[in-house]
Amino acid sequence: MVAEKGWTMEALDSMWVLDSFFRETRRTRPHTDSIYFPHHFLPIPSTQTDGCRREAILNRLVLKPTTLSDGTHLTPGTQVSVAYGARESDPRYYPSPATFDPLRFYKLRTDRSSNRFSVTDIDSNEYLGFGGGRNTCPGRFFAVAIIKTAVVQLLLEYDMTPGCDPMELTSKFEDQCLPSFKDRVKFRKL
Repeated sequence: MVAEKGWTMEALDSMWVLDSFFRETRRTRPHTDSIYFPHHFLPIPSTQTDGCRREAILNRLVLKPTTLSDGTHLTPGTQVSVAYGARESDPRYYPSPATFDPLRFYKLRTDRSSNRFSVTDIDSNEYLGFGGGRNTCPGRFFAVAIIKTAVVQLLLEYDMTPGCDPMELTSKFEDQCLPSFKDRVKFRKL
């Protein structure tokens, strides 16, 4: 792609397989693992066996009395979140949800020839990786372009192998599980 179109947004936008890989990675390992509100931290009870929480995103604090479309009343001070982890592992939405399929969204996107399954998609309630509604991340296109550029550059210039297999998720930052710092990716210049 880069050889044909150079380092252009057109080339980056054409990288549907990479989009699919990023989106599947976010589906299986969401980066938001707990609820944070100014002045206090409220952890979500973990349902994961590895002790890492991958449950809630789009965390909000109700500031004024609100009634939802289903009639639910929310009082000021109520903390509201979206149960993202539960949805992303629900077989009603994703066949074989426990399986990491790097081409899952590529296949959906090519079957329906739509941008709906791109990594920056916000036109549906199916993917909330960059938020939703009025609070969607305005920098999502820039962030994805930078990440794609870095990943493609690494793939073009290096042969990479994991330090161990499977990768251990033993390091923690707050409630997020991260790859162990003792594991190293091995780089060999091509």
